[in-house]
Amino acid sequence: MRILLIIKRFDFGGAENHVCDLANVLAARGNDVSILAPKGRQLKRLSPEVGFQQMNLNSLFLPVQAFIIARLIRKKQIQLIHGHQRMAIYTACWAGIMSQTPVVATVHGRTRYDLRTPFARKTPARLIFVSRRVKEVSATLDQIQHKSVVIPNGTHVWEKTQQPIPYRLCYVSRLDTKHAELIALLIKQVLPELYKSFPGISLLVVGDGKKMAYLKKLANDLHKKTGREICVFAGYHGDMQSFIAQSSLLIGAGRAALMGLASASPVLSTNSRRGGGLISTGNYDDMKQNNFLDVEAPHPDAAGLINKISAFYACQDFWLDQADELQQKVFHDFGLDKIVSEIEQQYQLAIK
Repeated sequence: MRILLIIKRFDFGGAENHVCDLANVLAARGNDVSILAPKGRQLKRLSPEVGFQQMNLNSLFLPVQAFIIARLIRKKQIQLIHGHQRMAIYTACWAGIMSQTPVVATVHGRTRYDLRTPFARKTPARLIFVSRRVKEVSATLDQIQHKSVVIPNGTHVWEKTQQPIPYRLCYVSRLDTKHAELIALLIKQVLPELYKSFPGISLLVVGDGKKMAYLKKLANDLHKKTGREICVFAGYHGDMQSFIAQSSLLIGAGRAALMGLASASPVLSTNSRRGGGLISTGNYDDMKQNNFLDVEAPHPDAAGLINKISAFYACQDFWLDQADELQQKVFHDFGLDKIVSEIEQQYQLAIK
């Protein structure tokens, strides 16, 4: 099959990692795959078998860009367009109409954002949601239910080859305003209290973004008070797994949580909106349906995070055993071959 994947950004984030992995596996399975996106660091991970067309999507130039994409589709005889992220989905829909090519769209965020307009909801032949919760709470579910399916992001599953650094916490994300809110809470209120009980505590932040300087300033203030470097900023790295493996506990949800579980690392399901608990064999089946976010949890606060992290270290051996069991579940449920097979089934339905 000849497939064009379109995405607004191709740098660092859950959707970006997903599209890169999807393209690589689709190409390895014999498909003719191209990506249309701006240049970004995901290019270093992209298989040479995958074609790349550079384009910075812009709403002001949407008609012209959609026309250019439609010409590309005809030239390459593309059979299916797959859009990711709001602007890419909208542009893919226009290009699909112009070239008479079916469109599949993946909702990585919220329906009211990624599928904001009736046009974006009506045009795709198939809709893929990475979270069951996002699909179910959609105000327009009655309009899209017949062509919607939940397929989570997939992941590689890694063999654990190194022992984690004791009392090392890890947070992996793009350092934008949303994620910086939680990291700032950890630095200003959580780590100072944990330091009293666990003098070896540290936080490894993997990723970069516009809030890096702000977070480093907060960290430097903490270092002056404690007399040692508690927060370590690793920046962006293509190989996130090696940093996760260094850590005793990963804090995060979504793609980051999935990578943690695939690395046999304990995971505290928390982001800037929901302060959930540790992922266990008991809650795994529910958590996996919602992109490893506890959608019923309250907003995270310092007291809750301190209690949960302290409880983890009090029973660390138990949680390490849980992590080993969860890695096997992730391999079964989220292995890339399985997930890509499910997506290919949606492609076949779309082109019928």
